Amino acid sequence: MADTLTTLQQLYILTHGKMANTTVLASQEASFNANGGYGAIDGTITSILNDYEAANGTAATAQLIARQGLGLEITATQAINAVNGLKAAGLNTWAKMLHHLADEQGALTTTLDNRAEAAMHFRAQLAAKGNTGFFSGTSIDAAASNVIQSIGSSAQSLETGKQSMTDLAGRLSSSGIRGQIADGYYASSIVHADANENFWESPGEWGALANDYGTVIIPANADTGRYILTGGVDFLTKLPFRGVMAAPASSPVVTPLTTLVQNLLDKGQSILQATTTVKAALGLAANVDVLTYEPRKVLMSSTASAEAKAAAFTAEKAILQVSNTATQIGVAIDAAANNDSSSNRAFEVYEAMATVVNERGSAGLKIDLTDAAVIARIIATGDLNGLVTASASRLTLIVDASNTAIATASGGAALAKAATVTQGAVVEALIGAMDNNTLDAMVTAYTGASLDAKIAVAVPGQIIPPEVTVVGSAIESGSVG
Repeated sequence: MADTLTTLQQLYILTHGKMANTTVLASQEASFNANGGYGAIDGTITSILNDYEAANGTAATAQLIARQGLGLEITATQAINAVNGLKAAGLNTWAKMLHHLADEQGALTTTLDNRAEAAMHFRAQLAAKGNTGFFSGTSIDAAASNVIQSIGSSAQSLETGKQSMTDLAGRLSSSGIRGQIADGYYASSIVHADANENFWESPGEWGALANDYGTVIIPANADTGRYILTGGVDFLTKLPFRGVMAAPASSPVVTPLTTLVQNLLDKGQSILQATTTVKAALGLAANVDVLTYEPRKVLMSSTASAEAKAAAFTAEKAILQVSNTATQIGVAIDAAANNDSSSNRAFEVYEAMATVVNERGSAGLKIDLTDAAVIARIIATGDLNGLVTASASRLTLIVDASNTAIATASGGAALAKAATVTQGAVVEALIGAMDNNTLDAMVTAYTGASLDAKIAVAVPGQIIPPEVTVVGSAIESGSVG
């Protein structure tokens, strides 16, 4: 049976979908000790869930508990049957039902056990780093909750979650969370919490300008809402970033991976569903946490194992293909629209890509972004107003060629060269080609042997900015690995 603090975490996760922070856990422990048990805590649990039940119904309440505590997606009928079964066994309050789950030993509650263990690991890591007092505020609660909710029933899922908790504990300070714009790395980008979900930064929403190293400090009590990133300068291409990235609220890292996850969240998936789907669709290693992974840091490390570097190389290729697809199609649609909203267009392309990722990943299958048919479908779905219908076949050839160059790069240096061209020169040339109706010439210049020749002479900038810590390695420019 779990100790009292772990049980308190289990109950809190079941009730709220997140771990109890330092202040809350201390208060609950004091209540337990003062009252000789869970009485007052159980009263609060029942009150909270009764209110939710009154507003949303019994089935929705049980479904919420199953999702945020057990990592399960159940139907309304299954939810009602489960509640009725527990009531028949004498468990006639929500608190009693939650205690039953916390005490249960077996496959049903393995995810809950894992999530509580990760929560306690985070608590230990905060103490070890002297950061216990910093675990307070809506942003930090949300960041920890993201990790908790990404943990499933497997031992590997727990281990990955604990690694992410260790990383998060080290990012906290009195100022908040140290966030990083990564893969690619962009200086001076704008990040904001899109609380009203209209994509653009609105009055009253938290926003910040990343520094010259792509780092941003997220205040402990910043507004909640999905994070949207636009603008900045790419360290690799030394050109403006014309795409967009997103991440779940308070995410400490914003990457193409978190962008796909956020789009799946927008479609109603849980964090566990979304992260699992993205990993499967992109063929990422089991120990990768898509909410925090930065493969370029692994590739630049002199202490990472050969296995870790191989996994990072595969992940980096997938990430670059995702970014190529979203940004190139996005700027083409935007240029056809004769306006400056390319970031929003790229986000619409990400939404279309997420649909395909979900279809493939939820079935345990990979998405092939060098497949012309897949690219053509993403263009057709993401081009909401049919602005590039006439150009779709040629645009498909360009995106396909860029993604194939990434896929066939044989080493780190070759990959950096390919990325420099496909993330930089191709994007800039697409804007001009769409504006001047010279897409046929663009196809000739940026596919086949012509693209290969440009890649061969490319000079990459910095793979990662100097302020990003890489264990066991000095920061280098021009190659990865």
